[in-house]
Amino acid sequence: MITVNSVVVGPIHTNCYLVTFNGQTLIIDPGAEAAKISAKIKELQLRPIAVLNTHGHWDHIMADTAIKQEYQIPLLAPAADQWLIEKEKDYYHIGELPVDQWYTDKLNLDLPAQVIATPGHTPGSSCLLLENHLFSGDTMFASGCLGRTDFPGGSAADMQKSLQKLLALDDSIIVWPGHEESTTIGQERGFYGGR
Repeated sequence: MITVNSVVVGPIHTNCYLVTFNGQTLIIDPGAEAAKISAKIKELQLRPIAVLNTHGHWDHIMADTAIKQEYQIPLLAPAADQWLIEKEKDYYHIGELPVDQWYTDKLNLDLPAQVIATPGHTPGSSCLLLENHLFSGDTMFASGCLGRTDFPGGSAADMQKSLQKLLALDDSIIVWPGHEESTTIGQERGFYGGR
């Protein structure tokens, strides 16, 4: 069984997720405020095993290095966003981001996780499906909202294809977006039509 805890961090209220499965915790998108994230990990007595970024924008990566170093765990980021992470870390003075795995479709982790490539917001935008939980980054939000495609590397055409991939999933899947509240595939299907 998967347990999801969230910590809202940074100036644009990014959802950092602490996803626990079999006593191990995956930290998804630690976008800022490493001390706040660590305090929650301590409070819940979690055992982090890795940091994972759904995409390369600054508001999802700013606490990567601090969290990685504090817990001595690997950092995984989407391969197609390597150029973007380099640009963002320089522009926002984030410092070095020692990525251990540039992933595409598989993670070097002992988790029953499926990576779903969902380009559109960025070329490397990816969603992570664990059981009936989908961590959608900035691809899908609640109430029929999709991630912006007007940033460098964004593509409205790719976003529409990615949306169709997600709408093909089961209605019961809980969607945990990069910002704002959670939703389900079934609720979102109501905004787009379909089965």
